[in-house]
Amino acid sequence: MKHLSKHLLTLIAFLIPALSNAQNKTIHEFKLRNKSVITNDSIGYIRVIDVRIHKADIGYVYDYSTRKCKLVTESSLDTSLALFMNKHFISNANGSDTVLCIVRDLYADQRPTNNDAGTVYINIDFFRGKNNQYKLVFQADSLHILPYNLPKSLFITINEQISYLSNLALKDSLYSAALKIYSKDDAVSLPSIEKSTLPLYNITNHSKGIYFNYQQMTTLNPSIKDFKPEIWSRFIEKKIDIYQVMPDGELGDLINKDSIYALYDDGWWVYTFNAFYEAQLINNDYYIKVPIENIFKEEKDKAYMAYYMGGMFAGATASILNKTFCRLKINHKTGKLTIVKLVM
Repeated sequence: MKHLSKHLLTLIAFLIPALSNAQNKTIHEFKLRNKSVITNDSIGYIRVIDVRIHKADIGYVYDYSTRKCKLVTESSLDTSLALFMNKHFISNANGSDTVLCIVRDLYADQRPTNNDAGTVYINIDFFRGKNNQYKLVFQADSLHILPYNLPKSLFITINEQISYLSNLALKDSLYSAALKIYSKDDAVSLPSIEKSTLPLYNITNHSKGIYFNYQQMTTLNPSIKDFKPEIWSRFIEKKIDIYQVMPDGELGDLINKDSIYALYDDGWWVYTFNAFYEAQLINNDYYIKVPIENIFKEEKDKAYMAYYMGGMFAGATASILNKTFCRLKINHKTGKLTIVKLVM
């Protein structure tokens, strides 16, 4: 059986800037333009099911002038993508198999550095079968940094990544009779298998202390058990230093925050680049609830918190105070959790 051509599932194939006079914002429109043809005659139909929580938009990227540019589809994502894929990729309408493309998340958001256009998060499950019996052949759960030279590189980056994932999804080696059978409804409601089997940590079970690596977190064995944060400001600069506390109660060495993997302090605040908060299953995927109100006890300290947590939230500002949930991306090799998107 021949597998699909390189560009089978070109989810986002072209980005065209549209003219806009609205307050320094430009809208970029996704166009699905790829004329590759499926060579796998056993696939007769591709069905796209959009189960994203936030369907109103696909997020934002930034142009050269640092303007925030909204990304939109021509019509609903599932409709436009299904029409495009079946028109350009199905070579035999009488093929017996259907591919279910379950889009769980697709979102472009904040850029890691000023040299990036943004970051796109892609979470898609691919099922294949017929007569309401489908086999899960692949789960795409990936996070990609988009380079700055829009729109061409955005098209190339996402196009190549989705094409690569789709080739993996439909190779013969992944289509095995040993795979579990799902109905269409079960396929839609299936949580991420990898995420549901990954140990998720509840901060209420952690010991106070500073952890310098993943192993210390999993064994609840902090390197430093007693410490104290010092908040100070000079002119417009705000800073938080963390000191080790000595047995006599005096402050000891200043701790390099870059070396901290996670920090937990008696349940009222956490500092970590890896977001070890309690994870919650919402709409078949995992989120973390950020304890904004508990990170600092005093109302006046919230601005410091925003500055302090900036590294964790990839350049966050005080606007994170209005957000209560964060979208997760889990590195399945290290167990680290990465913030993908801040939501209400």
